[in-house]
Amino acid sequence: MRTLLRIIGVLLIVAAIILFSWSHIRSYVMTQINERMIEAFQNGESTVYVNPIEEWIATNGQQDAPDQEVVSVDEKEDLDGIDHEDPSKHQTDYTEIGDSMVAFIKVPSVGINEPILKGPATVQNLYNGVVFVEEDDSLDDQNIAIAGHKLLGTNMRFSNLADANIGAKVIIVTRDGEREFEITNKKHVKPNDVSVLEEQQGEPTKLTLVTCDDYDPNTGLFLTRTIITAKEA
Repeated sequence: MRTLLRIIGVLLIVAAIILFSWSHIRSYVMTQINERMIEAFQNGESTVYVNPIEEWIATNGQQDAPDQEVVSVDEKEDLDGIDHEDPSKHQTDYTEIGDSMVAFIKVPSVGINEPILKGPATVQNLYNGVVFVEEDDSLDDQNIAIAGHKLLGTNMRFSNLADANIGAKVIIVTRDGEREFEITNKKHVKPNDVSVLEEQQGEPTKLTLVTCDDYDPNTGLFLTRTIITAKEA
């Protein structure tokens, strides 16, 4: 009996350590997956191997999320869909990048280094990386709109985006080379403000990065959106 109690005590201690360190463990695993996705993209490969343990950790052990669209300017839905609920409740599939990954984005000052996926911004796509808002969006747009989750307790996706300062560099890397932008504006908007996503024909190319802010634990919703605007250097 004494031996059994000791074993139970050790297991409880181990469980407590894992629970306390969970966000760091998850960030580390997601970073490793990200790096493999980016390397595969640069090498022209279409798949990335993720073992079951990595997938379980990266997705918080949750079930598959519905492939629902969460942002639509055409239908004038609001930006609330970017994080309609705590995104840690959803799962993704990291193994297939195919032609869905078009580039990756770096904001060195805040440690962002994320795959950019084709739109629309569905729950599943937002878990694989950061995403063009609309299905037909591309890097050729005048207003390049990219959405990314703020994953609580991690430094992944756009979790650190709000910490980027005016003047910071944003680099988009494609298979054809790099494009450099400089952050010119940072603001918060209400979830239903989609004006930040509109094209402005005849204006210089700009980059609009969108993530959530002001998490309400009582509702599981984010109450505002952080909007970062950058001009091409």
